[in-house]
Amino acid sequence: MTAEKARLEFRVLGPIEVLDGGKPLDIGRPKQRCVLGALLTEPNRLVPTTRLIERVWGEDPPDSARNVLYGHIGRLKTALGADGEDEATLARRSGGYQLTVDPNTVDLHRFRRLVVTARNTDDDRRVAALLDEAHALWRGPAFADVSSSWLLNLRTTLENERISTLIDRNESFIRLNRSTEILSELHDLARYQPLDERIARQLIIALHQSGKKADALIAFATLRSHLVEEVGLDPSPSLQVLEKQILTGDPALHSSS
Repeated sequence: MTAEKARLEFRVLGPIEVLDGGKPLDIGRPKQRCVLGALLTEPNRLVPTTRLIERVWGEDPPDSARNVLYGHIGRLKTALGADGEDEATLARRSGGYQLTVDPNTVDLHRFRRLVVTARNTDDDRRVAALLDEAHALWRGPAFADVSSSWLLNLRTTLENERISTLIDRNESFIRLNRSTEILSELHDLARYQPLDERIARQLIIALHQSGKKADALIAFATLRSHLVEEVGLDPSPSLQVLEKQILTGDPALHSSS
């Protein structure tokens, strides 16, 4: 691909979409979009026909699956451009199909590239910018508008990646004393993952950094309530120490956060 901005963009971090110059292409009904989504997870690699069928229809596909797949592939080739001159080409190879596309035009692979770059960067400002860009690529659950057992498992894996990346992003913002910028998201994240002590710790510290001591203590009490009710445990010792630091105004908290 040249330095010129790509015309085609592929999105799977949310509903599956293909944009042509910013305008959505018609990529068909759910099963056809599922075929495209499965191919986009492995750009520029041969995906065997049997593997593609299993990803779309599961372990017990209908007898017609191979012929139906062939039809989906044909329509996707038409939608994407099949003359070999386009930015994306979908071709039949021996034993399967290959989607040739610049991975940087696929939000999933751009997300992962940004995360790897951030995790090999020491500058917190750069880390925050990279992970913020990665987080912004998400428009909802991955492959949100299609369903297969394989995609459901992949969706769970990718959601774990998203949460892990968001936690890393938040850590960099907290170290930069930019907590107020992420408070709203931290509240949402804590509601979404009420038993995750990493998230609770970030919310508590961010509230404290933002001058909201009472709210920080309420966040700790909320976590304790959830843990006791759901798993019968108190917060970890490190979080209990954090609560005491906030209560006593320990200056070490300011230097550590």
